[in-house]
Amino acid sequence: MEQFKGQPRLPKFAVPKRYNIRLKLDLSTCKFSGSVAIELNIVAGTSFIVLNAAELSIDTPSVSFTHASNSKVLRPSKVDVVEEDEILFLEFADMLPIGMGLLTIRFQGTLNDKMKGFYTSTYNHNGEKKNMAVTQFEPADARRCFPCWDEPACKALFKITLDVPSKLVALSNMPIFEEKVDGDLKTVSYQESPIMSTYLVAIVVGLFDYVEHLTSDGKTIHYALFKITLDVPSKLVALSNMPIFEEKVDGDLKTVSYQESPIMSTYLVAIVVGLFDYVEHLTSDGVKVRVYCQVGKVNQAKFALGIAIRTLELYKDYFEVPYSLPKLDMVAVPDFAFGAMENYGLITYRETALLYDD
Repeated sequence: MEQFKGQPRLPKFAVPKRYNIRLKLDLSTCKFSGSVAIELNIVAGTSFIVLNAAELSIDTPSVSFTHASNSKVLRPSKVDVVEEDEILFLEFADMLPIGMGLLTIRFQGTLNDKMKGFYTSTYNHNGEKKNMAVTQFEPADARRCFPCWDEPACKALFKITLDVPSKLVALSNMPIFEEKVDGDLKTVSYQESPIMSTYLVAIVVGLFDYVEHLTSDGKTIHYALFKITLDVPSKLVALSNMPIFEEKVDGDLKTVSYQESPIMSTYLVAIVVGLFDYVEHLTSDGVKVRVYCQVGKVNQAKFALGIAIRTLELYKDYFEVPYSLPKLDMVAVPDFAFGAMENYGLITYRETALLYDD
């Protein structure tokens, strides 16, 4: 096993071809359990299978490999999750036969609060706080949802089934193939995806409304409107995609309600709460642009503000289409996984990608 630790890439003696994933969610406890059956092509002689897994509890007795030619079921003699390398190591007593086979694994996990992998987000419905489950797998966080070859080059087919509360909306990459309701639970199966990388797999489970329309060739496109309210400490800045509609301060707390958004996808919804300073300016047609940063760094935000104003003016003239929102906020976040995220009206950046000290 030691030869596989600390390596930047997975070994190439097993190639995934198809994933059959089933997940059962408990949004009240923010837990999930699941199983994955992976069709593998063993392309080189080996007694090891090494794939990615992170923050998952593997059900060791469930792990097996069945070769397609003889249907013999092989059980690993050793199953080990190496958290520091985010790999799942399987060792078998005998060499695995060359050719196609099926690797099956059961596992459990937690819907985290880190906004990566399989995580939970909260919203208010009729005055009650609710959880939704959302995935963010780019660049390499599908491994926090199911064991997989979590590298962009390892493309495969994906077939996904979700067991969720029957009142919730469950979405994935592909249209629903079958839905079965059993009391308070439902099982939703989706059509098999095209060949794609693991980071493109997506799942969203929550209480949603939607609008839809058909393209000229009959495809359905779903978007929704979002209206957001935040209860936060009154000393902090609270931002979302749209301008503030109403703000009520009650001692150390304040309730901030925002205007309803345009129709957009869920991944563009954004919320930022913290202690910020900012600089602002208006475009020629009255769009308020602000750059938010840590207190004490406001001088480093002026360059980005000037570029943003000029860019909006340039795009308006070039495309002959005005900017469609009443404001644009750009926020420098000290701990941020990506260079930036194009949330509608509230773009978040890594500090080094936004702030500049001239």
